[in-house]
Amino acid sequence: MWFPPNLVIEGEKRKGGAAKGVDTVLYSSLTMIGLGSEERVAWDGAGVVCCVRVFGVSLRFSTYIATFLAAWLLFYATYATAGTANTVAYKARVSAPGIAPVSLHVEETGSGPPILLLHGIGGSSYSFRHIVGPLSARHRVITLDLKGFGGSEKPFDLTYSAGDQARLVLAFIAQRGLRKIDVAGHSFGGTVALIASLMEQRRGVSRIGRLILLSAPAYPQPIRRGLGFLTLPVVPYIALAAVPPILTARSALETLYPSTPRQTDRDAIAYAEPLYDAGGRHALITTTRAIAAYQASGAIPDYSSLRKTALLIWCRQDPTVPLATGQRLAAEMPRARLAILEHCEHGPAEEQPAATLRLMREFLAGN
Repeated sequence: MWFPPNLVIEGEKRKGGAAKGVDTVLYSSLTMIGLGSEERVAWDGAGVVCCVRVFGVSLRFSTYIATFLAAWLLFYATYATAGTANTVAYKARVSAPGIAPVSLHVEETGSGPPILLLHGIGGSSYSFRHIVGPLSARHRVITLDLKGFGGSEKPFDLTYSAGDQARLVLAFIAQRGLRKIDVAGHSFGGTVALIASLMEQRRGVSRIGRLILLSAPAYPQPIRRGLGFLTLPVVPYIALAAVPPILTARSALETLYPSTPRQTDRDAIAYAEPLYDAGGRHALITTTRAIAAYQASGAIPDYSSLRKTALLIWCRQDPTVPLATGQRLAAEMPRARLAILEHCEHGPAEEQPAATLRLMREFLAGN
């Protein structure tokens, strides 16, 4: 069902007005189908005239038409959306050694064997929007917004490295009592998944099951052109505050996925939203600096010791994390296999969701 993206439905106050029942049903119906958010709907709950604004044009309905509209929307909300996967969103208060407690945004969909999805830098649970629904048909799909990103808390501290995020992920998994949970990570999220697996292996713990790594930077490499300014002192804070977040998000999407027509206005808005928060801008800058520091250190974990069964999914034309990285990682990890996708740059789950989903399902269906 399609609704104009800037549809606003309001109740207009009238002296002596009543008919709150229509208001309540109409508002409840809108809420059930996802239009009842504070940003999308303004409703005073006391009007007998319904006003709909679409693209700045106001359309007014009598109580009778509003009643019909309410009934139709309620029918759609109740029946037309039946059978879709239910997603439960919540906040998890997590702490780890050396990291202050932080509230992380979590979404869970479906039931079955659990799989945790970790997004890349600048991403969120939204990054997996194309694959969560299909995966949830057979799995309990958990998407976690890393500290500082998406809907998670964005504190002004310096604990934003992959190691810091890995400790928080392990703490979340333990807190939720999850065992044998498969973990899929894209880009920076893949690095976090790798480090978390190595950490728990050193501790003699085995809560993480299998790994799915999508274009994960596992070795030192240069920061991609266009992101280097984030490592400068002061400048990125001024620049990101001065440039509208929507422009920053559009530029980032065009840089990462230059030949992909899938990115829409809705995508740009979703990726821009956290950057309206000063804490979100700080998290992006501090994470990039932590990545740069790691790259400069030249440190390389011993992936040959990692005993996890892993699927590596890479884009052949990836300019951000080259295919050579995936090939090297597959050669070093004793139980890993590499799958290569054509016609994508750096986001398999966003650019080639059908192919990515097929590979993931086949891997997860195995032993």
